[in-house]
Amino acid sequence: MAPDEVDPTLPDPTGRASVDLVEAIRVQAEEHPLIDDKAPETLSEKCLHLMHLKAYDEANKYTAGRDVLDVGCNTGYGTVRLAGAARSVTGVDVSPGAIEAAQARAGGEGVEFRIIDGLGLPFPDHSFDLVTSFQVVEHVADPGPYLREIQRVLRPGGLALFTTPNAAICLDEGMPPWNRFHAREYRAADLRDALGEVFSTVDVFGMFGVPTLYGLEIERVGANRRGVRGRQEAIAANAAAAEAKAEAARARAAAAEAKAAAPVPTPASPPSVIRRARRRFGRSAVGSQLLRVLGRTPTRPTWPGTPPVPVTPLPAPVPATPSTQVVETADPAATDFRVFAVEDLFYSRRDLDSSMDLLALCTVRD
Repeated sequence: MAPDEVDPTLPDPTGRASVDLVEAIRVQAEEHPLIDDKAPETLSEKCLHLMHLKAYDEANKYTAGRDVLDVGCNTGYGTVRLAGAARSVTGVDVSPGAIEAAQARAGGEGVEFRIIDGLGLPFPDHSFDLVTSFQVVEHVADPGPYLREIQRVLRPGGLALFTTPNAAICLDEGMPPWNRFHAREYRAADLRDALGEVFSTVDVFGMFGVPTLYGLEIERVGANRRGVRGRQEAIAANAAAAEAKAEAARARAAAAEAKAAAPVPTPASPPSVIRRARRRFGRSAVGSQLLRVLGRTPTRPTWPGTPPVPVTPLPAPVPATPSTQVVETADPAATDFRVFAVEDLFYSRRDLDSSMDLLALCTVRD
């Protein structure tokens, strides 16, 4: 799993990982936050918690009598929900801290938790009947090896379930993920295409909920999207202003260069009116006074007692500084968290681009 600021590459044919991929896995293992079991403090947190649990409850429909693998289990908060009817359940993650928390989790006594290196799964071919991997595929820059490993450990006729954020509500067209741990995000059609390169069949569903939960999640991701858009617009405006400033500097330099290269003009001859006055009045007193007046450099008259005209400087422009902080909409204070449960969420094949989240059910050939 890789953060979005890293561009991981595939292992070479000898099986050695590139430096970029190793660093991506390290960041994911050491810096990605752990999901704890503390009580939600806001309705938005409650909504996200229910969304995560809903995926595991959906997977529970397929666990009876099967060997189950949960890839990217984090602290095992959902893995333990798969243990009821399954024959065996194994949770794996690249984070040592997550696996340590999972092993100490109440209810995890019947689940095996293991640390993986992120390059492959440490199990023989055809080891499991069901593989779940929730909120993981968006962390992988190139999902091919990750998906093929899941396919490899599935038995013929096995099932794989994936969930991922819905890019159609999270991102504008062409916008990179605003979650720094996400390498890419998927619309329903993109997810279907990516999974279809590895699995025999792919069925994509969208998550929806009661109006309060649905509206809250749509507004949460919308606020984040608007914040990123504002930051992008500010960056573009600053770049345009810098280019305009550089262009003005180039124009001034060109004007100064042209002025320096221009020939020095010849001084102009005395005004003809002075010559006419000299010829007409000669050296008389009137002529001398007129010549003094005509030869004087014109200036603006200043009358006694006239106050100077004040010069008011223009105010300095205030640059636009849109907030770059990803925001979360405040929850209604009067809402009682206890009225909402996992049953207030559901999956549908309809209107996928409006869904809160995406779930894909995949099969391998018998």
